[in-house]
Amino acid sequence: MKRILFILSLLPLSAAAQSNGNAYGIGNSASVNGSVNMPSLMRIDVTDHHKQVVLNRIEDYENGKVAYDIASLNVKSSRPWIVNIMTEGQYASPSSATSSRTMPVSMFSFKESASDQFVTVSTSARPLIRSTNSSLENSYTLDMLVKPPFGHQSGVYTTNIIFTLTQQ
Repeated sequence: MKRILFILSLLPLSAAAQSNGNAYGIGNSASVNGSVNMPSLMRIDVTDHHKQVVLNRIEDYENGKVAYDIASLNVKSSRPWIVNIMTEGQYASPSSATSSRTMPVSMFSFKESASDQFVTVSTSARPLIRSTNSSLENSYTLDMLVKPPFGHQSGVYTTNIIFTLTQQ
């Protein structure tokens, strides 16, 4: 008799679950509307390898001289990107009073080490590297070509190179 009462007491539960599917929370669903703010995140880090380029042969003036691995770039971005290169002024800064005050910054050109194309520096931004994959982080090494124009005084010349990171 006890067995029959126990079985009979379970029947209403299973009947209710089968009849409407919602009894006791079985088969219920609910939803919530939400939003996620996902701005484009971009960051560039530049490491200067502090190499000084010395032009000490006539061929260095004729053909230019390449300084390999002059700097490293690390780009982190959640979107396709472009690294641009430019300088602040049109002339490089001379180290002494006898050096030329009109040494053009266009004597400096840069390229990503795996590339064949150098990009000449100017006062306007020029594309240097473009994203070519969907990786969030990419690292590059840069080479610099120095090819001064004929007729300028010898000396040590410097300039600030500006790298900017923009969305494609």
